[in-house]
Amino acid sequence: MTTYPRPYSKLADVLRISLAAYGVRLAEAQSKSRHREIVDCRRVFAFVARRRTTASFPQIGAAIGKRHSTVFEGVQHVRANLERYGVAVAKVEKGLEEGHSTPSAARC
Repeated sequence: MTTYPRPYSKLADVLRISLAAYGVRLAEAQSKSRHREIVDCRRVFAFVARRRTTASFPQIGAAIGKRHSTVFEGVQHVRANLERYGVAVAKVEKGLEEGHSTPSAARC
């Protein structure tokens, strides 16, 4: 995996774009739901937030109402399964680079 300096983004922007990419509402992301689409959205958000912000695991978890250990697991899961999550990660990062509140194209 290529590493590069983080072009720091705001945590709220990463969250908004991640939610839009999956078509998930904030309340759903903060819920206890374990539906695949919602869990994937949380994981991609956590992964991109770690790459693109200075936020700690507890800060990322607070944004979606989860513990730091859940955020850590999500980041590790995406890192280990980038072939599955790569399109979604790229879509969120592209949205951040373009400064849009919603990513282009269809949902993940």
